[in-house]
Amino acid sequence: MTKRVHLRGYVERADMPADGPIPFVLATEGRKADGIDLQMSAADLERFMSNPLLGYGHNYWGRDSLPIGRVDDPRVDGKALRGALVFDQDDDFAVKVERKIRNGFLNAVSVGFDAYDVNSDGVPNRWTLFEVSVVPLPMDPDAVAEGRELTRSDGPLAAIVERLAALEQAVRGTAAAAPPAAPGRADLDLRRRRLLLADRGY
Repeated sequence: MTKRVHLRGYVERADMPADGPIPFVLATEGRKADGIDLQMSAADLERFMSNPLLGYGHNYWGRDSLPIGRVDDPRVDGKALRGALVFDQDDDFAVKVERKIRNGFLNAVSVGFDAYDVNSDGVPNRWTLFEVSVVPLPMDPDAVAEGRELTRSDGPLAAIVERLAALEQAVRGTAAAAPPAAPGRADLDLRRRRLLLADRGY
């Protein structure tokens, strides 16, 4: 079985409640490090609405791939996709992740998706949301909780931010240098790029 991991890392957390569901901005428009610009008008949420699972680190298969919660009220709101994270209180790991989010040690999520008929600007004609995962490091260095933005003077984090920025430039450069693709080729190329980024830990 081929492992398909579609990472996004451009998420910002909304105001933090003391308890209950945690509101998040799950995704925003704009071209990101994977070369894709998820326009909200092209979002297909039907599949996700029937199974709105919340995972950790895009772990889709294996013994540790069980969901840690669900996403309530997933919806398009202007140029953003929003939802509220609800954690499984009978799962020790899920409770630990929730605690780290509430205490500010984890600040981001990432969406798993597939994109179809992507044009030269990286805009798909349609994209399908599969899942949402809490992640320790989003692909986009600016994808952090509101009020907790990373800066390039954050010691070890600075190197991570610089590496992600260089990776984004490399992906865009590759896309710009590529010859015109046959129908469907662009989709495959972008999927291969996303898998490569995932295999490298982004």
